[in-house]
Amino acid sequence: MSVISAKLSKRGRDRPEVVVDRSGAEVARLEEVPGHHTRSVSFSADGRLLATTRWGYEAVDPTRMPATIWDWERGKAVMRVDASAEFVEFDPSGGLIATSRPVEGIADVWDAQTGRREATLT
Repeated sequence: MSVISAKLSKRGRDRPEVVVDRSGAEVARLEEVPGHHTRSVSFSADGRLLATTRWGYEAVDPTRMPATIWDWERGKAVMRVDASAEFVEFDPSGGLIATSRPVEGIADVWDAQTGRREATLT
């Protein structure tokens, strides 16, 4: 199954994030990072992967906002980009993700398979 349009639904503080389809039916759960919530989500063009960014409930630390790429059908993280990322977006090919650095006003482009930074846009 491939769900390209879905949303994350919070089930309360420090509980798993739930991926639901357009009808509201649950299709997957993603493990939650205690004390954090999801800020941004993006599906790859083929719908197989989901990229998320998270930040803390109590305070936003711009140096600790990684982007995570999930195999959402299995509910497992497949790659993490340890960057300051407020927003994340897959490119149309699904091979790259772009993240924003809110404090500096910079966007970074990453290889979605390896996590290697490909470009920084100022």
